Amino acid sequence: IELSSSNHKDVACFEWFAKRNCKINYVTITLPGSNHVLRVNNLQVKNLHITLTSNVTMKNCTHLFKSHLICRVRRISIFEDQNKEVIEHLSILTSNIETLYIYDSDNYKEWLSKDVLSRWKLKEIVLSQIDLNLATITLIVQTCSELTTVFDFLQNYLTG
Repeated sequence: IELSSSNHKDVACFEWFAKRNCKINYVTITLPGSNHVLRVNNLQVKNLHITLTSNVTMKNCTHLFKSHLICRVRRISIFEDQNKEVIEHLSILTSNIETLYIYDSDNYKEWLSKDVLSRWKLKEIVLSQIDLNLATITLIVQTCSELTTVFDFLQNYLTG
């Protein structure tokens, strides 16, 4: 089963799955937003995908940071500018990130650091509508040892 938390606004939906010990393959949550999936105990989720919209705050992430599902985050999509503290804290709590999407972020150089990248197990990075330079590509390639793909929508494949 694949679910989007934003499409299921009632916690009862997720409680139903938890009571029946159903295993959910993917759940996507968007922050900020009310994500009832994060408040359900014993919910079995294999992969949690997070979408961060512009300027997510630490307060917006409270339920995520406290959830038992934090260890299930495999993909993060980041839209526009982000709070450096949020990204750093997220990277500390999520060591299994395999895919990172960055869209239209003017401040990505402030939070995309060696420390953040080295905590994740990135296999793929997708970049779109950002001011990409050689220093950033060098940082990514030298830091992400499991990386197989860097994709820039404007330039196509940068590495393969």
